[in-house]
Amino acid sequence: MTVSLLHPLLAAAGLAAISVPIIIHLLLRQKPKPILFPALMLLKKRQTQTIRRLKIQNWLLLLLRCLVLLMLGLAIARPTVRSSLFALDQQAPIFAVMVFDDSPSMTFREKGQTRLEQAKSLAKSAIMRMPSGSKVAVVESSNPIASVFLEKAAAISRIDSLETQSLAVQVNEALAAGVRSLIDQKDQRRELYVFSDQSANAWNVNDSDRLSGLFRDAGPGLAAYIIDVHAEAIKNVAIDDWRLSAQVLPMNGDLEIDATVRQRGTDGDNIVRLIIDGEPRGEKPIRLSEGQAVTINLPVPGLRE
Repeated sequence: MTVSLLHPLLAAAGLAAISVPIIIHLLLRQKPKPILFPALMLLKKRQTQTIRRLKIQNWLLLLLRCLVLLMLGLAIARPTVRSSLFALDQQAPIFAVMVFDDSPSMTFREKGQTRLEQAKSLAKSAIMRMPSGSKVAVVESSNPIASVFLEKAAAISRIDSLETQSLAVQVNEALAAGVRSLIDQKDQRRELYVFSDQSANAWNVNDSDRLSGLFRDAGPGLAAYIIDVHAEAIKNVAIDDWRLSAQVLPMNGDLEIDATVRQRGTDGDNIVRLIIDGEPRGEKPIRLSEGQAVTINLPVPGLRE
Protein backbone atom coordinates (compact mmCIF):
# COMPACT_ATOMS: atom_id res chain seq x y z
CA MET A 1 0.00 0.00 0.00
CA THR A 2 1.36 3.41 -1.00
CA VAL A 3 0.50 6.72 0.69
CA SER A 4 1.10 9.92 -1.24
CA LEU A 5 0.26 13.57 -0.66
CA LEU A 6 -1.29 15.68 -3.31
CA HIS A 7 0.09 18.91 -1.77
CA PRO A 8 3.06 18.01 0.43
CA LEU A 9 4.08 21.60 0.99
CA LEU A 10 0.71 22.49 2.42
CA ALA A 11 0.96 19.50 4.77
CA ALA A 12 4.31 20.69 6.00
CA ALA A 13 2.94 24.17 6.56
CA GLY A 14 0.07 22.74 8.57
CA LEU A 15 2.46 20.81 10.78
CA ALA A 16 4.48 23.94 11.33
CA ALA A 17 1.36 25.85 12.25
CA ILE A 18 0.80 23.47 15.16
CA SER A 19 3.62 25.21 17.01
CA VAL A 20 1.79 28.53 16.98
CA PRO A 21 -0.81 27.65 19.68
CA ILE A 22 1.87 26.02 21.76
CA ILE A 23 3.96 29.19 21.70
CA ILE A 24 0.92 31.32 22.49
CA HIS A 25 0.07 29.02 25.42
CA LEU A 26 3.54 29.35 26.85
CA LEU A 27 3.58 33.11 26.45
CA LEU A 28 0.20 33.60 28.05
CA ARG A 29 0.80 31.22 30.94
CA GLN A 30 0.30 32.98 34.32
CA LYS A 31 3.34 33.23 36.54
CA PRO A 32 2.97 32.98 40.38
CA LYS A 33 3.52 36.25 42.22
CA PRO A 34 5.47 35.97 45.52
CA ILE A 35 3.61 37.56 48.38
CA LEU A 36 5.60 38.33 51.57
CA PHE A 37 3.82 37.83 54.89
CA PRO A 38 5.53 39.75 57.78
CA ALA A 39 4.59 37.09 60.33
CA LEU A 40 6.23 34.35 58.27
CA MET A 41 9.35 36.49 57.77
CA LEU A 42 9.65 36.94 61.54
CA LEU A 43 9.30 33.21 62.12
CA LYS A 44 11.98 32.45 59.55
CA LYS A 45 14.34 34.99 61.12
CA ARG A 46 13.80 33.53 64.60
CA GLN A 47 14.38 30.06 63.22
CA THR A 48 17.71 31.12 61.72
CA GLN A 49 18.81 32.73 65.02
CA THR A 50 17.76 29.68 67.00
CA ILE A 51 19.73 27.35 64.75
CA ARG A 52 22.82 29.55 65.03
CA ARG A 53 22.54 29.71 68.85
CA LEU A 54 22.09 25.95 69.14
CA LYS A 55 25.20 25.40 67.04
CA ILE A 56 27.25 27.62 69.37
CA GLN A 57 25.84 25.92 72.46
CA ASN A 58 26.61 22.49 71.05
CA TRP A 59 30.23 23.48 70.34
CA LEU A 60 30.64 24.92 73.85
CA LEU A 61 29.12 21.81 75.38
CA LEU A 62 31.52 19.65 73.39
CA LEU A 63 34.46 21.78 74.53
CA LEU A 64 33.43 21.54 78.20
CA ARG A 65 33.07 17.77 77.97
CA CYS A 66 36.55 17.51 76.47
CA LEU A 67 38.00 19.76 79.21
CA VAL A 68 36.37 17.67 81.94
CA LEU A 69 37.96 14.51 80.55
CA LEU A 70 41.31 16.30 80.16
CA MET A 71 41.30 17.60 83.76
CA LEU A 72 40.29 14.16 85.02
CA GLY A 73 43.26 12.65 83.24
CA LEU A 74 45.61 15.29 84.65
CA ALA A 75 44.26 14.76 88.15
CA ILE A 76 44.95 11.04 87.88
CA ALA A 77 48.45 11.67 86.50
CA ARG A 78 49.25 14.25 89.26
CA PRO A 79 51.73 16.36 87.27
CA THR A 80 54.52 18.16 89.17
CA VAL A 81 55.93 21.44 87.92
CA ARG A 82 59.03 22.82 89.62
CA SER A 83 60.39 26.17 88.63
CA SER A 84 62.56 28.90 90.05
CA LEU A 85 59.66 31.29 89.48
CA PHE A 86 56.80 29.33 90.99
CA ALA A 87 55.87 25.97 92.40
CA LEU A 88 52.50 24.55 91.45
CA ASP A 89 52.94 21.45 93.59
CA GLN A 90 52.45 22.66 97.14
CA GLN A 91 53.34 19.20 98.42
CA ALA A 92 56.85 19.24 96.94
CA PRO A 93 59.66 18.96 99.54
CA ILE A 94 61.12 22.19 100.91
CA PHE A 95 64.77 23.06 101.41
CA ALA A 96 64.71 25.48 104.34
CA VAL A 97 67.37 27.37 106.29
CA MET A 98 66.55 28.59 109.79
CA VAL A 99 68.76 31.35 111.21
CA PHE A 100 68.64 31.92 114.98
CA ASP A 101 69.72 35.01 116.87
CA ASP A 102 71.41 33.53 119.95
CA SER A 103 72.69 36.80 121.44
CA PRO A 104 72.25 37.50 125.18
CA SER A 105 69.11 39.58 124.59
CA MET A 106 67.32 36.39 123.56
CA THR A 107 67.42 35.29 127.21
CA PHE A 108 64.79 37.89 128.09
CA ARG A 109 61.94 36.00 129.73
CA GLU A 110 58.30 36.92 129.36
CA LYS A 111 55.31 34.83 130.44
CA GLY A 112 57.63 32.06 131.59
CA GLN A 113 59.41 31.73 128.25
CA THR A 114 62.63 33.22 126.89
CA ARG A 115 62.82 34.79 123.44
CA LEU A 116 64.98 31.90 122.23
CA GLU A 117 62.52 29.33 123.58
CA GLN A 118 59.71 31.05 121.72
CA ALA A 119 61.78 31.09 118.52
CA LYS A 120 62.55 27.38 118.88
CA SER A 121 58.86 26.58 119.41
CA LEU A 122 57.84 28.53 116.30
CA ALA A 123 60.59 26.92 114.24
CA LYS A 124 59.61 23.39 115.23
CA SER A 125 55.97 24.13 114.44
CA ALA A 126 56.97 25.33 110.95
CA ILE A 127 59.03 22.19 110.37
CA MET A 128 56.16 19.93 111.37
CA ARG A 129 53.95 21.57 108.74
CA MET A 130 56.48 21.04 105.94
CA PRO A 131 55.76 18.30 103.36
CA SER A 132 57.37 14.90 103.65
CA GLY A 133 60.93 14.78 102.37
CA SER A 134 61.73 18.38 103.33
CA LYS A 135 65.21 19.20 104.66
CA VAL A 136 66.28 21.94 107.08
CA ALA A 137 69.64 23.57 107.82
CA VAL A 138 70.19 25.44 111.11
CA VAL A 139 72.49 28.46 111.44
CA GLU A 140 73.37 30.33 114.66
CA SER A 141 74.42 33.97 114.73
CA SER A 142 77.34 33.05 117.03
CA ASN A 143 78.55 30.44 114.50
CA PRO A 144 77.58 31.79 111.06
CA ILE A 145 78.30 28.62 109.11
CA ALA A 146 75.46 26.88 107.31
CA SER A 147 75.10 23.30 108.49
CA VAL A 148 74.16 20.46 106.20
CA PHE A 149 70.51 19.97 105.33
CA LEU A 150 68.96 17.61 107.88
CA GLU A 151 65.84 15.49 107.90
CA LYS A 152 62.93 17.01 109.79
CA ALA A 153 63.43 14.94 112.97
CA ALA A 154 67.17 15.64 113.07
CA ALA A 155 66.58 19.36 112.49
CA ILE A 156 64.14 19.52 115.43
CA SER A 157 66.71 17.81 117.64
CA ARG A 158 69.35 20.29 116.49
CA ILE A 159 67.05 23.22 117.33
CA ASP A 160 66.35 21.80 120.80
CA SER A 161 70.09 21.95 121.55
CA LEU A 162 70.44 25.68 120.80
CA GLU A 163 71.51 27.97 123.66
CA THR A 164 72.20 31.66 123.96
CA GLN A 165 75.82 32.76 123.95
CA SER A 166 77.55 35.29 126.18
CA LEU A 167 78.75 37.52 123.34
CA ALA A 168 76.43 39.60 121.19
CA VAL A 169 77.06 38.73 117.53
CA GLN A 170 75.19 40.34 114.64
CA VAL A 171 72.80 38.20 112.62
CA ASN A 172 74.02 39.51 109.22
CA GLU A 173 76.75 36.91 108.72
CA ALA A 174 74.44 34.03 109.67
CA LEU A 175 71.80 35.36 107.28
CA ALA A 176 74.38 35.59 104.48
CA ALA A 177 75.51 32.01 105.14
CA GLY A 178 71.90 30.83 104.96
CA VAL A 179 71.28 32.53 101.62
CA ARG A 180 74.51 31.11 100.15
CA SER A 181 73.48 27.59 101.13
CA LEU A 182 70.22 28.01 99.18
CA ILE A 183 71.83 29.28 95.97
CA ASP A 184 72.64 25.70 94.91
CA GLN A 185 69.01 24.63 95.39
CA LYS A 186 67.43 26.82 92.69
CA ASP A 187 65.37 23.96 91.26
CA GLN A 188 63.73 23.25 94.64
CA ARG A 189 61.18 24.98 96.83
CA ARG A 190 63.28 27.21 99.09
CA GLU A 191 62.45 29.01 102.30
CA LEU A 192 64.57 31.13 104.64
CA TYR A 193 63.53 31.83 108.24
CA VAL A 194 65.23 34.34 110.56
CA PHE A 195 64.29 34.31 114.26
CA SER A 196 65.39 37.41 116.17
CA ASP A 197 64.18 39.84 118.81
CA GLN A 198 65.26 42.69 116.49
CA SER A 199 67.50 44.26 119.11
CA ALA A 200 69.68 47.11 117.83
CA ASN A 201 72.92 45.25 118.49
CA ALA A 202 71.79 42.19 116.52
CA TRP A 203 71.86 43.83 113.08
CA ASN A 204 74.31 45.84 111.00
CA VAL A 205 72.09 48.25 109.08
CA ASN A 206 75.03 49.29 106.85
CA ASP A 207 75.28 45.79 105.39
CA SER A 208 72.10 45.97 103.29
CA ASP A 209 73.87 46.26 99.92
CA ARG A 210 75.82 43.03 100.40
CA LEU A 211 72.74 41.13 101.58
CA SER A 212 70.69 42.46 98.66
CA GLY A 213 73.35 41.19 96.26
CA LEU A 214 73.22 37.73 97.83
CA PHE A 215 69.45 37.59 97.43
CA ARG A 216 69.82 38.55 93.77
CA ASP A 217 72.35 35.73 93.31
CA ALA A 218 69.89 33.32 94.89
CA GLY A 219 67.43 34.12 92.10
CA PRO A 220 63.63 34.29 92.19
CA GLY A 221 61.49 31.81 94.07
CA LEU A 222 63.22 32.15 97.46
CA ALA A 223 60.66 32.84 100.19
CA ALA A 224 62.19 34.72 103.14
CA TYR A 225 60.50 35.23 106.52
CA ILE A 226 61.64 37.41 109.45
CA ILE A 227 60.02 36.16 112.66
CA ASP A 228 60.13 38.91 115.29
CA VAL A 229 60.09 37.49 118.82
CA HIS A 230 60.65 40.72 120.70
CA ALA A 231 58.96 41.15 124.05
CA GLU A 232 55.69 43.04 124.22
CA ALA A 233 56.73 45.01 127.30
CA ILE A 234 60.51 45.40 127.51
CA LYS A 235 61.97 45.58 130.99
CA ASN A 236 65.72 45.41 131.39
CA VAL A 237 67.75 46.20 134.47
CA ALA A 238 71.53 46.33 134.15
CA ILE A 239 74.50 47.18 136.35
CA ASP A 240 76.25 49.76 134.20
CA ASP A 241 79.21 50.36 136.52
CA TRP A 242 80.64 49.24 139.83
CA ARG A 243 83.52 50.33 142.09
CA LEU A 244 85.36 48.78 145.03
CA SER A 245 86.36 50.79 148.09
CA ALA A 246 89.79 49.14 148.00
CA GLN A 247 91.72 46.68 145.85
CA VAL A 248 93.73 45.13 148.70
CA LEU A 249 92.27 44.36 152.13
CA PRO A 250 93.59 42.73 155.28
CA MET A 251 92.03 39.46 156.41
CA ASN A 252 88.57 40.02 157.89
CA GLY A 253 88.65 43.54 156.47
CA ASP A 254 85.56 45.48 155.41
CA LEU A 255 84.73 46.19 151.77
CA GLU A 256 82.16 48.47 150.19
CA ILE A 257 80.80 48.08 146.65
CA ASP A 258 79.14 50.96 144.81
CA ALA A 259 77.03 49.80 141.87
CA THR A 260 75.16 51.91 139.32
CA VAL A 261 71.89 50.25 138.31
CA ARG A 262 69.97 51.49 135.27
CA GLN A 263 66.39 50.73 134.28
CA ARG A 264 65.34 50.33 130.64
CA GLY A 265 61.73 49.77 129.69
CA THR A 266 58.74 49.88 132.01
CA ASP A 267 58.92 50.94 135.65
CA GLY A 268 59.29 48.26 138.27
CA ASP A 269 60.59 47.02 141.61
CA ASN A 270 63.93 45.22 141.63
CA ILE A 271 66.25 43.53 144.09
CA VAL A 272 70.05 43.67 143.78
CA ARG A 273 71.71 40.69 145.45
CA LEU A 274 75.40 40.25 146.23
CA ILE A 275 76.75 36.69 146.25
CA ILE A 276 80.40 35.85 146.97
CA ASP A 277 81.66 32.29 146.48
CA GLY A 278 78.08 31.07 146.37
CA GLU A 279 77.22 32.73 149.71
CA PRO A 280 74.62 35.56 149.84
CA ARG A 281 76.25 38.63 151.41
CA GLY A 282 73.51 41.18 151.10
CA GLU A 283 70.67 42.56 149.01
CA LYS A 284 68.97 45.89 148.45
CA PRO A 285 65.49 46.53 146.99
CA ILE A 286 65.17 49.46 144.61
CA ARG A 287 62.43 50.95 142.45
CA LEU A 288 63.42 52.47 139.14
CA SER A 289 61.57 54.41 136.47
CA GLU A 290 62.16 54.37 132.72
CA GLY A 291 65.74 55.48 131.99
CA GLN A 292 66.54 56.10 135.64
CA ALA A 293 69.97 55.21 137.06
CA VAL A 294 70.66 54.80 140.78
CA THR A 295 73.94 54.15 142.60
CA ILE A 296 73.61 51.82 145.57
CA ASN A 297 76.12 50.89 148.29
CA LEU A 298 76.59 47.29 149.40
CA PRO A 299 78.82 46.80 152.47
CA VAL A 300 80.73 43.52 152.74
CA PRO A 301 82.18 43.20 156.23
CA GLY A 302 84.59 40.51 157.41
CA LEU A 303 86.02 39.22 154.13
CA ARG A 304 87.96 36.02 154.53
CA GLU A 305 91.22 35.40 152.75
